[in-house]
Amino acid sequence: MGKPSIFIFTEGLLLISEKFIDQHARSLTRYSPVLAGVKKVAGIETDPAYTQIIRLSRWQRFMFYAFGHCPALDRILKERGVTLLHAHFHDSALLLANYARRHKVPLVVTLHGADVVKDQSRSSFRRRAIRAVLQRALYQATTLFLPVSDYLKKECEQRGYPPEKLLQHYLGIPPTETVQKALDPDNRNVVFVGRLVEKKGPAYFVEAIAQLHEAGARVQGIMVGDGPLRRDLEKLATARGLPIDFRGALPHSQTLEIIGSAAIFCMPSTQAPDGDNEGLGLVYLEAQAAGVPVVAFNQGPIPEAVIDGVTGLLVPDKDAGKLAGALGHLLSHPQIGQEMGRQGQQFVRKQFDINAQAARLEVIYDRVSSPERVSTEVLSQLGKQPALLQGASLEPGVALRAQDLR
Repeated sequence: MGKPSIFIFTEGLLLISEKFIDQHARSLTRYSPVLAGVKKVAGIETDPAYTQIIRLSRWQRFMFYAFGHCPALDRILKERGVTLLHAHFHDSALLLANYARRHKVPLVVTLHGADVVKDQSRSSFRRRAIRAVLQRALYQATTLFLPVSDYLKKECEQRGYPPEKLLQHYLGIPPTETVQKALDPDNRNVVFVGRLVEKKGPAYFVEAIAQLHEAGARVQGIMVGDGPLRRDLEKLATARGLPIDFRGALPHSQTLEIIGSAAIFCMPSTQAPDGDNEGLGLVYLEAQAAGVPVVAFNQGPIPEAVIDGVTGLLVPDKDAGKLAGALGHLLSHPQIGQEMGRQGQQFVRKQFDINAQAARLEVIYDRVSSPERVSTEVLSQLGKQPALLQGASLEPGVALRAQDLR
C-alpha cells in the first residue's frame, strides 16, 4: 500500500523567502507531498515531480473561492489519493476554506507571522469584506491551525482564532554538520540577512554599525537582502562613510555561506507600525546552526529562537545604542562569541531539526486524517510524542481538538 498524499498549498509558488515550504515537502517520509499553487512566481524552483500549478480563469477562481468548486483540484485529489489539505499562510488558507468544507476534507493551516499580526484596516473595503466572509468559512473548515511559535499562538488567541483549534508547531531547518568555528579575533564581519522593510530593523542595524564605526571600532557590516528601504539606507551609509556592503538578494546557498563567515549575525527585527512582526525567524536558526552568535532585539518570538546570554545577546527593543553595545562586546571578546556559537549549534540541533519537526507533523497528519494510522511504534520514535495518545479518541465525524494532540 502506497503512502497517503498531502496537498500542500500556497497561492504562489514559490518566493525566495519561502524556501521553508519546499523544505517542509521534502522532509516528509510517511506521506507523499503534492506542492501546489494557483500561480507561478519568481523565486525558487521546486521539484516538478511533486509540484502542481492549478491554472484557473477568473470565473473558475471565483467558483473555487466562493463555492469550493474546482474540478482541477478534484482530479488531483482523486489521482494522488490525497487525504488532507495543508495550507501555508492565512490568506492561502482562505482560498481553500470553502473547498475543504464542501468536500469534507480535513484542512490544516500553518500560520507564519505577518499573515496574523499585520493590520488589515488599510486594505480596501472590498478586500476586507471578502476576507471577513471567507474567514468565517475558514474557522469552520479548518481542523487545526499551527502557529509557528508560542508568541504567534497568543496573537492568534487575541485575534479570535478558535482556541481549541490552535496547536503551536515549530518549523525546522535541515541539519548541518556540526563544525566548531575557529577562533578568529580579526573577523569583524557583522551580517544582516532579511528583506529591507521596517519589521526586519535594517535602520537599527545601520545605526548600530554607525555608532561602532564613529567610536573607532573596527567593524564591517554586510547586508544581504533587498526591499523598499534599500535606496535610503545606501544613501545614509554613503553620506556617513559607513563600512557597510549592500549585497542585495542572493540565492539561499550563497546567503548561508556569508552567514557562516560572519563573526556575528544581527537582524534586529521589531514590530512595524502596521503590526507586522516575525513569526519565529528561521534565519536566526540558520545563523546558530552555522556556529554564529546572534544579536537582536528582545521582543515578539525572538526569545524562542535565541537564548539570551547563551546563544546570543538580546537587547531592549528599538534601542540602537544597546544594539551597538552588544555587537561591540562580542567583537571585543571573540571567545565569548565562539562559545555562544557552539551552544547555538546544540540548541538548534536539539529543538529545530526539520526531520524531527516533520516527524511530529506527520503524527498530526495521522490524527487529523486517519486516526487508525497512529501506532505506539511510530510515536515511540518521537521522544515525548506518545503523550499524543492521551485525550479523547477520534470517532468519524468528531472534530479534532488541539488539546487532544498536546
